[in-house]
Amino acid sequence: WVPLLDVVTDDTPATAGNYPTAPAPENGCTNDIIDQNFETGYEPFMVSLGSDGALNPGGSHDGTSSFKVENRQKSWQGPFVDLAALGLKDCIVPGQTYLVQAMAKVSIEAGSNNSTYSRCHRLGTECLGLIVHAATKGPDDDGKPFMKWDTFGEFEYVNRHLDDTWFQFTAEVVFDDFHFANDSLYVMMYFGGPEAGVSIEIDDFKMVLPGSGLFPDPLAVCDDLVINGNAENAPPHKFPWNFIGNRDSSVTVMSETVNGTVNNFFGIRGRNATWASINVELINDCIVRHAQYTIKAKIRLDSLDEQDVRMVLKTWPVDPPPIPPFYKTESVGFGGISSCVGLSREKGWFECSRQFQFKEEHETATKIELSFVVPGDSTSDMDIDDVEVLRFAPPLDMFVVDDAVASCWGDNATILQTSYTLSDKDENMLQIENITDNGDGTATIKTWTPVAKPSTAADDPNYAVELVLLDRNVKVMPADDDTISPLHGAHFMVAHTPNITQTLTGVHMLKMGQQGNFGRYPVHLHMNKNIDGSVVSRNLVTQSNQRCYVVHGTHGVMLEYNIARDTFGHCFMLEDGIEQNNTFNYNLGSGTKETPEDGVLSLAESDQFCATFWMSNPRNYFLGNVAAGSEDTGFWYEFLELVRGPSVRLDPDYDVNPSSFLFGHFKENRFHSNKGEGFKLYPNGYFPETRAIFKDNISVKNKGDGILLHNSRNLGVDGGFYGDNRMQIEVDKQADDITVTNALVVGFSDLYQMESEAGGLASHCPAHRPISGVQLHSFLRFRDSKGYHLENITFTNFEEGGFCIGTTAIEMDKQLRDGHFDAFATIKGLNFTTGAPMREKFDMCALSKQEYFIGDLAINDLDGSLHPDEASAVPGFIVSNSSFMNAFMEDGACQDMEGSCSLYCENACYRTLNFAVPVAFEYEDLVLEVVDDATGKSADFPGYFENKTKVKNNVDVEDVYENFVYQRRRYYSPIVPNGNYTLRFKRKDSNDDLWPMMTEMVWEDEPVCSPFIDDNTTTFVVPTPSAAECSNLVRNPGGEEGTYNHWMHSGGGIKMHPEGHTGSFAISSDGRTGAWQGPGQFIDIRCISGTDQKYEVTAKYKLINEADGSEVECDPNQQNVNAFNVCPRVSFRMRQLLGNRIGDGVEVNYAYPMAKSVAPFTPGDWNNIYGVFSVTQTMIDADAIFMFFEWARPGVNIVVDDVLIQPTTQDCSNPIFNGDFESGDTRFWQTIGTSKVDIYQPGHNSATALKTTERGQFWSSMSHDIKMDCLVEGVEYGIQGMIKLLDPQDQPLECNPSLVWGTNGQQDICPSVAVRIVTGNLTVDEIVGAVTGTWDMTNDGWNQFNGKLSATADIVKADSLTMYFTRYRNGMNIAIDDVVMAPIAAEDPNQLVNNGDVEAGDARYFNVKDGGTLAMTQPGYNSSSYALVVKDRTSNGMGVQQNIDNGRIEAGMMYKLQAKVKLFNLDGVTPFACDPISNDMMTKCPTISIRSQNPSEAQTQRVAAGVSGSWTSGAWNTIEGYITFFPNELAASRLMFYIDGVRGQIQMVLDNMELRKTGVILSQLVGGNATATS
Repeated sequence: WVPLLDVVTDDTPATAGNYPTAPAPENGCTNDIIDQNFETGYEPFMVSLGSDGALNPGGSHDGTSSFKVENRQKSWQGPFVDLAALGLKDCIVPGQTYLVQAMAKVSIEAGSNNSTYSRCHRLGTECLGLIVHAATKGPDDDGKPFMKWDTFGEFEYVNRHLDDTWFQFTAEVVFDDFHFANDSLYVMMYFGGPEAGVSIEIDDFKMVLPGSGLFPDPLAVCDDLVINGNAENAPPHKFPWNFIGNRDSSVTVMSETVNGTVNNFFGIRGRNATWASINVELINDCIVRHAQYTIKAKIRLDSLDEQDVRMVLKTWPVDPPPIPPFYKTESVGFGGISSCVGLSREKGWFECSRQFQFKEEHETATKIELSFVVPGDSTSDMDIDDVEVLRFAPPLDMFVVDDAVASCWGDNATILQTSYTLSDKDENMLQIENITDNGDGTATIKTWTPVAKPSTAADDPNYAVELVLLDRNVKVMPADDDTISPLHGAHFMVAHTPNITQTLTGVHMLKMGQQGNFGRYPVHLHMNKNIDGSVVSRNLVTQSNQRCYVVHGTHGVMLEYNIARDTFGHCFMLEDGIEQNNTFNYNLGSGTKETPEDGVLSLAESDQFCATFWMSNPRNYFLGNVAAGSEDTGFWYEFLELVRGPSVRLDPDYDVNPSSFLFGHFKENRFHSNKGEGFKLYPNGYFPETRAIFKDNISVKNKGDGILLHNSRNLGVDGGFYGDNRMQIEVDKQADDITVTNALVVGFSDLYQMESEAGGLASHCPAHRPISGVQLHSFLRFRDSKGYHLENITFTNFEEGGFCIGTTAIEMDKQLRDGHFDAFATIKGLNFTTGAPMREKFDMCALSKQEYFIGDLAINDLDGSLHPDEASAVPGFIVSNSSFMNAFMEDGACQDMEGSCSLYCENACYRTLNFAVPVAFEYEDLVLEVVDDATGKSADFPGYFENKTKVKNNVDVEDVYENFVYQRRRYYSPIVPNGNYTLRFKRKDSNDDLWPMMTEMVWEDEPVCSPFIDDNTTTFVVPTPSAAECSNLVRNPGGEEGTYNHWMHSGGGIKMHPEGHTGSFAISSDGRTGAWQGPGQFIDIRCISGTDQKYEVTAKYKLINEADGSEVECDPNQQNVNAFNVCPRVSFRMRQLLGNRIGDGVEVNYAYPMAKSVAPFTPGDWNNIYGVFSVTQTMIDADAIFMFFEWARPGVNIVVDDVLIQPTTQDCSNPIFNGDFESGDTRFWQTIGTSKVDIYQPGHNSATALKTTERGQFWSSMSHDIKMDCLVEGVEYGIQGMIKLLDPQDQPLECNPSLVWGTNGQQDICPSVAVRIVTGNLTVDEIVGAVTGTWDMTNDGWNQFNGKLSATADIVKADSLTMYFTRYRNGMNIAIDDVVMAPIAAEDPNQLVNNGDVEAGDARYFNVKDGGTLAMTQPGYNSSSYALVVKDRTSNGMGVQQNIDNGRIEAGMMYKLQAKVKLFNLDGVTPFACDPISNDMMTKCPTISIRSQNPSEAQTQRVAAGVSGSWTSGAWNTIEGYITFFPNELAASRLMFYIDGVRGQIQMVLDNMELRKTGVILSQLVGGNATATS
């Protein structure tokens, strides 16, 4: 293929075989048939019978004589002449036009019964006319002579004339054979028409043959298709022009003198129809298809308002339609647009000139007329002059191209001339007649068939069409043997040949491909991987059933100089998105057709929207290719984020992301005459790390955009030519950081104006979308994206004219996202047509007129390219013409950019500061006040928000889900020039602060200009919250405002619920699809200020089935988020900006549960959510905290009411909260292990207690997180409460406190109290308490448990500390009540036995050993309050025991064991005496022993103390001994201190039990140097 350089025009004059010629007079006759000036008489005129006539000397218009007829009684009476009697039969030729003229006057006769004026004068009826009345001898069927009347120039059908006023009368008379038949009796031509009583007076009567000046020049018949277009050839006659008009209108040849020269013209008066004008028949024989003419006229319209005038052609086809109109009407010019624009009285004469190219329908027409129409005016007088239809260019058949074709293209070869219009169909298939080498580097191709002149390089190299050779010496085509499936052609494939070089050159693939079958294409390189060096060149694909040249899973191929024409689907194609390093040079495609729906292979590959070049990977190379006519797109880059199709297996690690992959190059390619875009990146976009430059490309005459960049980032258009597209370059929505540089951008080019006008071709002018050069969007893909930069661009041909309204070089798209302009742009070095109005350079009017546009556009003009004064080079900002955009500029600093709806602010340097606030109805009245600290000037900046809609029942409705999801924000973006400012939020139309709960502030990028505002020049005021504002951090806590004001959602929608817990409304989710979804709102961040703060969270909730509205049950114990019966909880999402500049990071943290559902759950009722949280530093640092409800199965709506987050305090008097459970719920309590908790009734001496059920492990139970900040290192805390054991049916159970877990199995073992200490990833469980005393079933089964917790450094520093119950057989239930934890009064730190003096009043920390029961007695030793009784003993092994904390024991240290003891018989009264030195079981005294045990090991025990001295019966005796602990005892998991040994049936009364550190180290004592330690 080659570009068309030029054409050769045949200058031979066009000829016509049939055209009008000047008539010659008959023999003996002259051109002047009658010439009478009435100076000497009035013959050959006569007076009608019944009227009077005579000369009227001096009565004429020029003071000479005239002929007057008076006393008329009938309308037909008047002056007449009998042509037959004059012997003019031989001089008058039937069918020939004769020109008649006279001066005439009518007058009301004195004494007549008429009114003051004639009817013609008054009404425009019964006006003067010229009538021919002829009669022959006949006879007719009635025996009478034949008669005929013809009226010529009768004013009744044209225009009224005034009484008593001379006027020019003209008529064109045509006689026929009847008038001068051989038996003609007379041929009378007379003036008549006016009513009786009106006189007729005439003068200077002439009837002549038209002269040669009223007919074409035989030597140039077709040079001008109209004659006498200047009205100069036969005044006062308009011949050969005719008049078409309404009653009362007329046309006359009029004259005026201008600069001493008299000029005639056609004057049309009395118009009352838009179509009233002159018309003329064109010389029909001159009209041939593709011939181009210039149609010109001068027109003057006497209208006060500007009006458009159309030059109109009426074409009568050879086969007219059966019903009128029998002709086709078309305007000369741009697709039906007025040929002459903006005419008015003020403008005067206006010269119109339009090109017109005749088509086949004109060539075959029987008649074509030219006339004039004023669509918007039916009354103004119109003057027309100098009408011409001049031959401009004949059809052509000689094309000048590069001389390389002379040796390659042969005679009779088929070539294609690509389209030069907007239509992909306007191409020509031609056959070469011969080729001539011109010897100057060019050759001329002559074709057999002439065509209309296309665009050539001589016209403009950017518009030159291509000539394409459609023959090859090698042809491959399918057999013509499948009539059932004509689209099932052959296919050619190179498949699975990695590393093998392939060559395919010079082959014609005809009718190849199989429509609808994958992989069946004319040329298919399939899954070859790398085949570097392979070449596919100079091939031809025509009439393809499916695609053309497909590169699939193949790399490294050179495709060059290949041709494709008349093909279905994408043509040149990279299929899967993995194809790389392929080169496409100088390939051409034309006639690319959309695949029919039933033949589309894959919607993912979009053949139904065909592209001549469709590319799925950017790392390929394109140079000099041509897309010359597609039913959709020329070049289409469509990138996904993943490789598709079978190539997926070539990218197992997903390394190839086409949407951000490396860029090859894209240079000097051409796209024209495509039905869609010339080039587009759509819809998925391209986001390279390094800017991808599309360089020096040409995109012209596409119905869509020249270049469309959509949904992309970091791209550049550099150089190139873009013209006569709908938009030359569209930087579409969500296309960010785009540069356009060094380009020539043309609107409606001079060349295409002429071509489209001449050929009646479609153009973008006019159109419902005006032409624009570069269109920019008002919003970017992301809020932190960069905008646009335009530099060194020349814009031409964006004049609006009268037919291209709205055309502009730089247009701001009117589409809005949220009303705010955030596509910050810079411009520099832009060039426009000198003197062009601003409206044609820059236009944001469509944007400014949008209802939701807040008027904050700002574009930085770096060099004054768009300064209103073209001579100025002062930089500045283009801003919206709104009050707040120039509020802080000095008076006069901002100038109106007339017609663009914008201002130019000289030397301004604007910068934007963005604030994001929650979405709430209340904030629709929120504005951001900005005050200039220096001047006090202020401006209120409105907020903006993208209100999304959706279609429901074919109606657009608000999309509540999208508008109120927690990520959405309302934004405020003050953009102000440099200065010092104070900003605050306030209520609109008042001065009251209105704080929006939270704000996120981010600066836009620093502008190129300086100085500009920054953190140092702006102060943002955050008002101090009132106590009332912080008394509940939740606004509208139950929807009692009647709306979900302040409420949003984390997914699952939001709506009102018509029934509340305490009011009429509640807040509900609306269509949850995930467990994490639910209603929520932003809390007031000002109230979260210190880590010493605590807040209590309470709420009521219900669960409603989305499908049927039924209430749903849940289990507060269920902690599996995916469980069917999980209950809701409250969580926080905390978002902290890590800086306040675009690009700074964001840290998001979650805190949960802040509150959770608590038992009991009551179906059909409102249930409780409860929690208490301490403010953390993360919360304080957060810029936004979103509180939300979550956790309930999808499909279930969470309904909440009475949601409170209130300040609270928790003292440390009891670090275990809700230990008495009188709240009636399980708040603060949870479970550990597999178990559930619920309220148990009745409690211990109360209404409620807590129960754990369904225990799956021995350590499963209720649990409580101990308040860590209550623990003081080194302090010991007692844990005490009541416990009740129940079977699965809640029947009371017993246990034996003396039995040891493991040693005595599990049956009848009492639960132990434990704590779980979690520090990082380390978890430690520690037994801290147990049931004390003897199990008692008399108190409804309630017994006491006691524990002791030492707040060691490890515990105090732990992340969490949880109390729970363990070592109780699973399946059984546990109930607890009255649980307290408090510091133990300071005791001797050297004493290891707790409550040894039992002054606590109970047996806490002690358990029975091996049986018996424990009880308290009074008094104790030395008159103390209490002593401990061990009774119901049946063996000497039964006694009392206590676990010892061996972590407090020092190795080698000597410890003293001691207890005070009394012994009694069974009655508890009679003393019993034992023998301290006896080993007899019956008389033996009690002893103190130490027992140690490790898991999976046998117990070890030893007696450590006995009764000292003699036994005193009935008195307190002393057990005493010393011990140093063995290593196995120090390391034991359990170490016990116990007292037993006395025989059964004896009661032991004990007090002051001790295991006391002596301070003496044994090794030193043995060495004789004992040292006491503290």
